[in-house]
Amino acid sequence: MKKLFAIIILSLAVAHFSFAQGNENIQPKSFSFSYSETPEIILPEFVTTAAEEADITDAKTGKLPKFSRSISTNITLATAGKWTLLPTGDRIWKVQITSAGALGLIPLFDKLYLPEGAFLHIYMPQHEEVIGAFTNDNTLEPRAFCAGLIHGETCIVEYFEPTSQRGKGIVSINQVGHAYRWVTHLKNTTNASASGSCQVNVACSEAANWASQIRGVARILVVADNAQGYCSGSLVNNTQQNCMPYFLTAQHCSEGATANEYSQWVFYFNYQASLCAGTTGPENKTVNGCTKVADSYDNGGDTGSDFLLLQLSSTPPISYNVYYNGWDKSNTAPTSGVCIHHPDGDIKKVSTYTQTGNSTSWNGTVPDTHWEVQWEATTNGHGVTEAGSSGAPLFNNAGLIVGTLTGGNSFCNSPNDPDLFGKVSYGWVSNGATDQLRIKPWLDSNNTGVSNLTGTNAPCLNTSITDVLNSAAVKVNPNPSGGRFVLEFDTDEEKSIRVMDALGRIIMEEKVSERNFSLNLLNQNRGIYLLQVETKTGRLVQKLVIQ
Repeated sequence: MKKLFAIIILSLAVAHFSFAQGNENIQPKSFSFSYSETPEIILPEFVTTAAEEADITDAKTGKLPKFSRSISTNITLATAGKWTLLPTGDRIWKVQITSAGALGLIPLFDKLYLPEGAFLHIYMPQHEEVIGAFTNDNTLEPRAFCAGLIHGETCIVEYFEPTSQRGKGIVSINQVGHAYRWVTHLKNTTNASASGSCQVNVACSEAANWASQIRGVARILVVADNAQGYCSGSLVNNTQQNCMPYFLTAQHCSEGATANEYSQWVFYFNYQASLCAGTTGPENKTVNGCTKVADSYDNGGDTGSDFLLLQLSSTPPISYNVYYNGWDKSNTAPTSGVCIHHPDGDIKKVSTYTQTGNSTSWNGTVPDTHWEVQWEATTNGHGVTEAGSSGAPLFNNAGLIVGTLTGGNSFCNSPNDPDLFGKVSYGWVSNGATDQLRIKPWLDSNNTGVSNLTGTNAPCLNTSITDVLNSAAVKVNPNPSGGRFVLEFDTDEEKSIRVMDALGRIIMEEKVSERNFSLNLLNQNRGIYLLQVETKTGRLVQKLVIQ
């Protein structure tokens, strides 16, 4: 059985606010003053028994198991909610959405456009959980959009519009996902993990040698066929090594997805515990939306390698500290390695194999499309895969991706049963004759012909640099500051200086050779920025704070 989409949803929030990719310094405007009652939209009754019956049918036909199904709506700035005019001439639009009995809601925007200076939040009525702020950086042009899941049966959508942009914003919610099962309560205080008890956190010793590879793997909130679920996957490097945000997962994760629904997928980076025994992790590092670049078009591996290559709608910000994983398309059987994944949508886990993988196929129709591996018991458990691990990368002992998870029979109660991963080597050129059915045209677009490629850190500037400058090599004073910083270097060799905002956009870059340099950011807004200093021998990234 394919291990489709895991379904345990966002775990306990560890902070008052939970910000997705956006400006975390922006709070909802209405929080700062007394606000009148917000108009409420009550969605049509959701019949759980009907959903359960549909779940049984889906399971029999191999479709993705749902934890949330969409309810049609017509919520726009003109048809619902209420505008409030502020003394400054700016205004706020708010609407409250309720779907009785929901464990969580997923507002789905068929069209969202936030002009310069405007921003949008989604939050629980008592502010226990807040998603946002989303700004023009997230919607440079009108597009379908999803912020993610908000817990509970009621949420508030708030849109702030400055007077200079009056009437330019577009907010249209045509569906709301009603989560009816497998959702952990926001205030759950138990230490129970969403996935099986045999799973091994990436903070454990088993993953000590895989620190870079871990940073490339993300959990995906999938929107497809008017429903929602989870898969796993990884950023992948390409031979131009330009940090193009290509993301590799499994084709069966996308069955039924439309172009608009791809724009609503949410990618969660760094969702992992900091301790080996941890059960929660931060969920605030997201990228919203993607487009399909190529896939195997094989009904989830029935006649091919079950790959899906995506391009994220935006490059993960430098503050996410991501890694673009390397790959090996040589069809050499992996002798040992790991799978890094999000079983049951849980925090990131690692599963280990030490026996050489067997070449096989998913259903026997086409030979040699998959690698079959068997997991080993390790110090802290016996990592396997579960629903939600689908699409996760299989790494060989060189740390390179050689496959993506289609499925298998391993579970915590049957840890020695094998799993099957669609081969990168087969997906390279064997699934079809067009670029849309192959991996190679995208990951080796300049036709180098290499059989393998190592991964790379972001930002992709000088890929020959591997050493990290000692923090003592660069001193920054004062920090925080009002916008002016003095950089003190321990050498007068030429240095490249680059400053990026929280979304990874370059706001300043310059080459200098002096030991002392005055960095002027007085024209920038308050917030967190990243300073990158690069020399011939190393690179350092340091946080700057403008108060």
